[in-house]
Amino acid sequence: MTGSEGVDADDGLRGPVGQRFAHALAVAGQRLELDVRGLDRVDDFFSSVEWIDQEWRGRRLTVRVATYGAAGTTTGYRWVVVRLETKVRLGRWADPVMRSNSPLEGIFLPVTLDPVGEQGTWADDPALSEDLGAYAEPMPEGFVALQVRNDAVLWQLRASAMDGDRLTAAILLLDRVAGYAEQHDAALSQRLGRAAGVTGWRTFELAFVVLVLGGIAAMILAPFLLAYLF
Repeated sequence: MTGSEGVDADDGLRGPVGQRFAHALAVAGQRLELDVRGLDRVDDFFSSVEWIDQEWRGRRLTVRVATYGAAGTTTGYRWVVVRLETKVRLGRWADPVMRSNSPLEGIFLPVTLDPVGEQGTWADDPALSEDLGAYAEPMPEGFVALQVRNDAVLWQLRASAMDGDRLTAAILLLDRVAGYAEQHDAALSQRLGRAAGVTGWRTFELAFVVLVLGGIAAMILAPFLLAYLF
């Protein structure tokens, strides 16, 4: 399948896509022995926004609705996030721009069939890069995004592109990505360093903290200074 063929690109989880995604969840849950909940309420976010939340293969796995993507919430939620926590905290290569837990703020990882360079993200395991590219290639461009944070790796997936096979494959690939990130963390930090924009944002954060603390200190010391002067 290429382009938008076979994919309802304008429908969110509140419509027919939600019912199809519920089936995908059921299939993946059965194949991977996952505890899936709320299958009858996938299209009802007042009742359920998180369908999987459990320990799996030594890591915590969550599958939930996501607000990733343009107009994510206003289109009835088009995206789901599959998140797998890492067993160790990753280094600076995985440092997100902002320190919050937002799924929008991870560092993007390449998912492509292009050859892997010696200094690239997947240089230590080109076969993993090939399998990631092969997974994403049949789907419409922009329908899958792979990210990493210091504490997790995650897929952002358009629900309309998911079926049982694809969701199962996404989770299994994410397990391999998490293992790769943990095993090669030191090499990745040395090779990749921080992503663009992170260092600048850290400088801003530091300056903001210094400014706030300086203001608080000035307010505390001001009465003593005034008393001394007058």
